[in-house]
Parts: sequence; structure tokens; C-alpha cells
Amino acid sequence: MSIPKGGNPASYGMLDNDVLSVIALNDQSIIAQVAINP
Repeated sequence: MSIPKGGNPASYGMLDNDVLSVIALNDQSIIAQVAINP
């Protein structure tokens, strides 16, 4: 979980099947996604 700064929403990260997603706490929208290749 992150503490919001600079007007950004509070969010958390989730790793699922080598995809890292950053998700907003208020409405569960995906803010960012990136594929992690081991």
C-alpha cells in the first residue's frame, strides 16, 4: 500500500502471473501494469 503524494491516489501493487499491477484503492481501477520477465 502506498501513501498518496502529489495528488496521486492511494494504491497497492499486485503481482499475478508475472504481471505487476498498480491498483487504486478508491475505485479498484488499474493505474499501471508492467510484465515482469524472469
